[in-house]
Amino acid sequence: MRSIWFTPSNLLVRREALRLSGGCDERVFVQDYSLALRLARRCRFGVSDTLIVAAPDPAEIDTERLSAIRRKVCMT
Repeated sequence: MRSIWFTPSNLLVRREALRLSGGCDERVFVQDYSLALRLARRCRFGVSDTLIVAAPDPAEIDTERLSAIRRKVCMT
């Protein structure tokens, strides 16, 4: 990571890699760069020109389903 060619705030990371790296360290002010450095010790980085995530049209959001997902995520 001598030259950073991406923004660590916009990483798509596998859950296992995040777990192995120790996740975000709340004691560090710039958690995104700290996490990227720890991930770099264990993982390879890649770049994709493909759109991976897109925000839905707000009119199409099923608020009941979204609330159920939030409850499930907060419980785990």
